[in-house]
Order: sequence, then C-alpha cells, then structure tokens
Amino acid sequence: MKRIHRVACVALFLAFAGAAPAHAGPSCGCGDLADLRNRLCEARAAISEYTRQITMIRAQESRTGTPVMYTVPRYKEHVQPCVQEAINQVTDAAAHRPSADTDNACRINLKGDLTACLKETLTAHESIHVTVCKKWEDDRSKEGFFAELRGKFSDFREGTTMIDLLNEERAAYQTEINHVRNDLARLSRNMPPCPGLPAEPPGPPRIPTIEACPPPRPRPDPADSKCKHR
Repeated sequence: MKRIHRVACVALFLAFAGAAPAHAGPSCGCGDLADLRNRLCEARAAISEYTRQITMIRAQESRTGTPVMYTVPRYKEHVQPCVQEAINQVTDAAAHRPSADTDNACRINLKGDLTACLKETLTAHESIHVTVCKKWEDDRSKEGFFAELRGKFSDFREGTTMIDLLNEERAAYQTEINHVRNDLARLSRNMPPCPGLPAEPPGPPRIPTIEACPPPRPRPDPADSKCKHR
C-alpha cells in the first residue's frame, strides 16, 4: 500500500506542479478546437468530482479509523458513476468522444471516434497511469519469478487505497489539461488565427479565452441517478 501511495503522490506532484509539462501536439489544428475545449471542460469536471469523492472518503476513514481500499467493484459502483455524471453535465454532444485505458501490461488502449489530435491528448492522460503501472511491474520483477508471474494476472492497482487511486486520476486529468492548454496556446499563435480563437498578443503567454467552460447542466434527479453519493 505504501509503495503505490508514493508512486501516486509523485505522479500527482509532477502533474500539478508542472515539473514535466506535456508538449503541444503538432497533430492538433483549428478543426480540433471544439474537441480540445470539450476535453478540457470534461477534465475539469472530473477533477472536481474526484476531489469531492476524496473528501467523503477521508471523512469515512476518520469515522472508522480504517483506510478505504481500492477494489474494482467499489470503484465502479461508488465512484465511476458520479464522475461520469459530472462529466456528462458539461459534455459537448457534438464533439468527438473517444476513450482510453491502461491495462495490466501497461499498454494504452485507445477506443472510439479517435482523431490524431485526441490520440495525443488521451495518451498524455494515460501516461500517468502507465508510470504507476510500470513501477508496479518493476517491483514485481524484483520480488522474484513467482511474484512476477502472479503479477501478470493481477490488477496493477492492487493494494492501493481509494484515495491513492483518485489522486492518480486527478493527476492524469491535470496532465491532460496541461497538454490541451499547450495546444491552445500554440494554436493561438497561428497567423491567421483559428476562427473563434483570438490571436495571442505580444508579451507573456496567456490563457486563450476559448478555455471558458459552459456552466454545468443540472444533474439528474437523485431517484434517476446512478451516483449514490450526491
């Protein structure tokens, strides 16, 4: 548990502190602005919901004196529906909406309606999960042949607390935001500028105004919501 906690904290520090900023993706062009904005707004909504879930879990741990450990059913039942619901409230239905995950072999799997630009964006996000996975893989190999073999059939987040995992997810989404902001800043320097994206004036880099996200739509009625922790 302590091992994974350290890895997640390192990833979180790098992503939030900007120690290893993502480079702007050269595949993104003016036609990708709507997708970039959508990913940025979804990522912000996800981070906000993960933060809310962490606050609730910490309160539970304070009451019980026991850490809440990660399990796939616990995450899928108690956390994932709430995060997805928060994302859905800001999603642009007209934007491309691919998905990605990192498997237990530390491979990134990209799915859905994927553009070259979004491939780079999702890969930036998943790079945090790959870092955690590879550390888990390295530790297994140092423990001997049978531990390494057993690890091939295990979840690379085994032994992780829920808070560790949610911090890892926040780090991944923040890395994605950093990547998108770099793309937007690069596109704002285009001459002529992309339609709908103001040209960047001389002087220090600024945040392009396209980053403004729409106000979240109302969440479903609690009776119709899959999120059990509203």
